[in-house]
Amino acid sequence: MRFYTSKGKNKEMVAFSDREWSIADKNHFGKSGRWIEDVHYIRAVDDNVILGILHYCIKAGVMEIVSIVVSHSMHRQGIGRALIEKAEKIAKQKGVHKIFLTTGVGWDAINFYEKLGYQNTGELKKHYLMQDWLIFSKELK
Repeated sequence: MRFYTSKGKNKEMVAFSDREWSIADKNHFGKSGRWIEDVHYIRAVDDNVILGILHYCIKAGVMEIVSIVVSHSMHRQGIGRALIEKAEKIAKQKGVHKIFLTTGVGWDAINFYEKLGYQNTGELKKHYLMQDWLIFSKELK
């Protein structure tokens, strides 16, 4: 047996993954799921200047807000809220049932996410950059 690494999947790897994960999904969940990440970015732009960016992925009916960043000169102007609301609207249109994100322990963003209806649902000890992080989630109706 040999091992190979690659930056992507070739057709043979895609076919293998699709076949085997379909079987595993049926064993675990009783049906196949769509596990391919659907990656997108939402930009808030004014006069051709980027004010903020939200990066999200959708996989198996769940949206992960990977990152959200707003220009420091534009904080507390509603841009972050508008980006999150746009992501939630897209999530509902795509049939997403849950959104989650991570943020650092003690960060100001915690209050921001709570005001938008996100709940602390977990903790990641010594995670990114060896720091503690929190998981926030929101179930969509």
